[in-house]
Amino acid sequence: MKALVPAARSEPIKSIYLDQFVYSEWAKAGLRGETPASLRLMVDHVSAGRIFCPLSLAHACELARWHNIPARDAAIELMLKLSEGLVMAHIVDVCAGHRPVTWAPFLVPVVSVSQLTVESLDGLSPHEKLRAVFESLAKEVERPADEYIENMLASMNAFSDQQRSPGEASTPEAAWVLDVCRRRAADPGRGARGGDPFDILHTCYAGLTDYGVVDRTHAATVKGSQYVPGQIFSRVDDVLHALQADLKA
Repeated sequence: MKALVPAARSEPIKSIYLDQFVYSEWAKAGLRGETPASLRLMVDHVSAGRIFCPLSLAHACELARWHNIPARDAAIELMLKLSEGLVMAHIVDVCAGHRPVTWAPFLVPVVSVSQLTVESLDGLSPHEKLRAVFESLAKEVERPADEYIENMLASMNAFSDQQRSPGEASTPEAAWVLDVCRRRAADPGRGARGGDPFDILHTCYAGLTDYGVVDRTHAATVKGSQYVPGQIFSRVDDVLHALQADLKA
């Protein structure tokens, strides 16, 4: 069964995927009593129904490894505010042709949370569902997050060993994911080091939305890829400029 956003929902017009470093910078600024202009603009666009910023399992797993608890809690609140209750489906499902954007409960089968949390989702709003699921994942899955890294590393190395061409992929989404893995595995400056799988997953998801933000190194790695479905940037300000231009077009 495909993970679909219900057709009755009036969706915001653009999806923007933000890498973990963006939320980290915003959260730390908030703890200093500052609100970056880029964050204010993003909140305004979400409030106006122009955009949403879907979350992914990679966000939750990385947050579970943060030991700066005030920063983690601040980041969670920002993520919940900007997501509109929506998340990225598991990358395997996306590669198989399922829709990339889905509802919060589809995070649950990937990493175990308490059955009580799952059973309590009925009747909640999208925001309430996401809070219940995402907070549990972001605070309780540090050990599974380590296992997730190992599995992602193994998968990336398998892609490299098989030398499978993105052009052989069965879906455009799978071609993009294969291209990201191929480029990262072939990058002599990066390779397949511990922690890279989160970077790779964020980059995969960034390209599957209308606009994605990943850090400068990751953006340079995939620059010029013929398989990227969306647009990738290394700065939030650049996304905001592109969004503004598209809104005026």
